[in-house]
Amino acid sequence: MLEVKDLKVNYGPVQAVKGVNLKLEKGEIVTILGPNGAGKSSTLKAIIGSVKSQGEILFDGKDISKLKVHERVRHGIVLCPEGRGIFMSLTVYENLISGAYLIPKEKIKEKLDFVYNLFPILKERKKQIAGTLSGGEQQMLAIARSLMSSPKLLMLDEPSLGLAPIIVEEIFEVIKNINKNGISILLVEQNASIALKISDRGYVMETGKIVLKGNSKDLIANEEVKNRYLGVKG
Repeated sequence: MLEVKDLKVNYGPVQAVKGVNLKLEKGEIVTILGPNGAGKSSTLKAIIGSVKSQGEILFDGKDISKLKVHERVRHGIVLCPEGRGIFMSLTVYENLISGAYLIPKEKIKEKLDFVYNLFPILKERKKQIAGTLSGGEQQMLAIARSLMSSPKLLMLDEPSLGLAPIIVEEIFEVIKNINKNGISILLVEQNASIALKISDRGYVMETGKIVLKGNSKDLIANEEVKNRYLGVKG
């Protein structure tokens, strides 16, 4: 479904992503782990096209490397960014509708029903100003808005950031449900333990490079991963 070949991202003289190669098959949840500054977010931004990059990005067998962001969204890729990026002064409903600008009007109700089923609290709060929601509800809104464009691939950048543990569990349960509805997921997440538990495979990035990859069970059992990312001493 997604194949990234020799991806490079530069910010001026600084190379943030240094020849990354990764794959994601249809129906998978794939996690990218790594410390702050490893190049994880830059990789996602390059895939969606919001930063300039070099290398090949293939989606459903087509090279999308030269396409603009909205064209990649039309192909079925959506990024839910770190920090949520919702419109704080708009209502929940208005935020959701803003995510549906590329789909036919006759499909909007269908997509609203879909996200309200995943996030019932958003239906209850649809007239509420987004800035008055709790942190967890804002994250739910950010994910729901991303789903309004009917993605084939949903990329999530740090969905658990700043949330209480009980809310994190709820968010990741929803991520599993999204995947069960046929949407593939590429996940960047600091909470390595919970991310690997729900994912099929994982990549570990450090200083702009992939340094380790494998299926999630093997990564959970890997001593280096346990020591550095899972908080478990071997």
